[in-house]
Amino acid sequence: MRTQTILLLCLLGVICLFAGSAAAFYYAINDSGEVVGTVSPNYGDARAFLWLPEPAYGLPAGMNDLGTFGSEKNWAADINNSGQVVGAVYYPHFGYLWEEGVITDLGTLGGDGCSPRGMNDVAQVVGSSHTASGDSHPFLWESGAMTDLGFVPVGSTGSALAINNLGQVVGTWRDPSIPMSRPFLWENGVVVNLELQLDARHASAWDINDSGQVVGGASGDGWWRAVLWEGDVLTELSPPPGYPHTSAYAINNSGQVVGTGSSGWATRAVLWEDGVAYDLNDLIPPNTGWLLTTAEDINDAGQIVGTMRLADESTPYVHAFIWEDGMLTDLGPTHYWIPEPATLWLVALGALGLLLRRRAQQ
Repeated sequence: MRTQTILLLCLLGVICLFAGSAAAFYYAINDSGEVVGTVSPNYGDARAFLWLPEPAYGLPAGMNDLGTFGSEKNWAADINNSGQVVGAVYYPHFGYLWEEGVITDLGTLGGDGCSPRGMNDVAQVVGSSHTASGDSHPFLWESGAMTDLGFVPVGSTGSALAINNLGQVVGTWRDPSIPMSRPFLWENGVVVNLELQLDARHASAWDINDSGQVVGGASGDGWWRAVLWEGDVLTELSPPPGYPHTSAYAINNSGQVVGTGSSGWATRAVLWEDGVAYDLNDLIPPNTGWLLTTAEDINDAGQIVGTMRLADESTPYVHAFIWEDGMLTDLGPTHYWIPEPATLWLVALGALGLLLRRRAQQ
């Protein structure tokens, strides 16, 4: 009996371990094919990386650890065409700008930390920062100064997620008194709440290109869909066959969009081009053994960075990849993949059933 109980507790512990280890892993690629992201070699650890197709910035080609920044928990969020990198460090919590090994602390809006999310080619940085009152507000950082975008009321929260080379900023904010999150476009001190479908409950604007096209995701009761804003026009992006739930994460200056499609717990990397959705797994050579699960960013050369894992699940690692014209470059493992929760719960429920059956027999 004791052995059975321990078995059940161990299985439930595995579920809690995987559920608790989930983390946000941002990936970005610039027009030179240089990639930043996060490596998590162990549960709970996270390190910023810079992958280079050739030597640059005093670093060799391939995967480069950007250092500890004084903490084993740090991540990189974006890279611009000058090779400048932004990210954040936890414990202590601060946002940074990395440039050829030199670190600049971005400061805060008066609170205890900030989380940069995007940067343009003139090193304007956007993200979220805690204020003195403890709220998390969207910010714009440039030339050493951080500014609150100024439209989020006290008691509300928000984050700026991307900025284009014209200084237009997009993101999301939420008023606790209203049961929904809203996407916004900010420009020169003026903010516009982007249009939503009538039945949408939540939405985020994830990226904006230099033409002002904005992509993101909206969700309602039992659905979520990738969307494109062009001025006052909102367009739902069609899903790839078999994966009705979609999110769009990035758009380049040619209007190509990348994101994910999902069905249940299964996810696939998606490319939208000229209004057509493509599962990236259909655009790679057959029998590679890889399953492309997310597409995170796309540059103006059409190179896509995302995540993949072996389809036969023979390794527990997620790898980062670059896709270009149907060919894959494996950037190496970045973190453990999380088994489908349904599988874990079935295992645990099976163990529980076995335990109850044996109890009944005793």
